[in-house]
Amino acid sequence: MQQSDVDERIIEIEMERLRSFKNHPFKVQADSQMIELQFWNSPMH
Repeated sequence: MQQSDVDERIIEIEMERLRSFKNHPFKVQADSQMIELQFWNSPMH
């Protein structure tokens, strides 16, 4: 096992903490699909 394998893990963060940055392959878009995700993942739902 390599050292990099040991350091990798999955964590959950609030969607509000997601930010886009230049040349990143994955874009955060505040569109209708994101709003729907926020609704279904809200504690009130």
